[in-house]
Amino acid sequence: MPTISVIIPTYNRAHVLGRSVQSVLNQTFQDFELIIVDDGSTDNTESLVNRFRSKKIKYIRHQVNQGVSVAPNTGVRLAKGDYIAILDDDEEWMPEKLERQMKVYYTAPMEVGVVYTSYTKYISLGNYIRPPKVAKKEGYLFKQLLDGLPIQCPMQWHTALIKRECFNKVGLINESMLHARDWEFLLRISQHYQFLYIDEPLAIIYEQSEGRLSKQECYIVDIQRILKMYFSQIKHDSRMLAKYYSSIAYLSCTVGRNGQGR
Repeated sequence: MPTISVIIPTYNRAHVLGRSVQSVLNQTFQDFELIIVDDGSTDNTESLVNRFRSKKIKYIRHQVNQGVSVAPNTGVRLAKGDYIAILDDDEEWMPEKLERQMKVYYTAPMEVGVVYTSYTKYISLGNYIRPPKVAKKEGYLFKQLLDGLPIQCPMQWHTALIKRECFNKVGLINESMLHARDWEFLLRISQHYQFLYIDEPLAIIYEQSEGRLSKQECYIVDIQRILKMYFSQIKHDSRMLAKYYSSIAYLSCTVGRNGQGR
């Protein structure tokens, strides 16, 4: 059985998928399986994957597109590793990423369920930036994550290596979430497990400029859902509650819903 299961969900992204796959195959830690879940692509995704000719790759294809949160769950159900990493199809890892994370796990307390790293964000034309730092990077981070909101939280599952038992404990990815599914999933884990952090940019995340309006609309729905899920905790912190309402108001105005924003 492999130690790590890496899952790449993809849909019609053959033009960028190759760099993600290659960055996984280039890892210095090689005890992994790579599960590529094709969510019903109509481009040349399958032929691209076949060109890698790697026995580590398992290619799974949905007959019809089922949505951005379903494909990762398909991969988790098939995963055999004790640790699971989910990588978006247009992101990439530095070669030593998995090795560095496993070294942390070897000496970490049993309560640790997530080891994540910093990352570099590619903006455009060769411009890279580091994400904002968080005040508390390690330990039980539920309150810090809840206070961060998805539009402000620098932690993303693209960099996380997660114990499989976390999925057994808190369940799979919430398929009703539109855009902040990684944030909501990490929120659930943070109520039961500690997080450890490697302060090195071991992943590259590519900023997507297209669909910004749609992205903001998705955030409005997701923040409202999180507010409802965790209202019993949020309502006791007036500053945090105001932060949620003001974020919904601001995003509503940016998409033209001025009445709702007011």
